[in-house]
Amino acid sequence: MPESALRRAIRDILQDFTSDILEERAVNFMVRGLRQGRSLGTLLQDPYIKNRLDEDKIAHVLENDELIKAIESEISQAFEKSDFKFNE
Repeated sequence: MPESALRRAIRDILQDFTSDILEERAVNFMVRGLRQGRSLGTLLQDPYIKNRLDEDKIAHVLENDELIKAIESEISQAFEKSDFKFNE
C-alpha cells in the first residue's frame, strides 16, 4: 500500500526534529568535553558521537557556532599556555 503524502510529510518532519535534537546533544557533549580538556579528535572518536551521528551530521555539527567558539577558546588557551597537547 503506497504511503500517503500526509503520512510522508509527518514522518519527514519527525525525522528532522529527531535529527536536530541529536545534533544539539552532540554539540553540548563536545563543548563540555573541550572545556574539560579533551581534544576534538578524541571527542569525534568517542562512541557517544560515533553511535549517534553519521559523517554528514558530524560535518554539520562542526559548523555549529557554539562549538566553533569553544574550539577557538581552547586554541587561544593553548597558545597562552604554550601547551598544545601533542602527547594526546
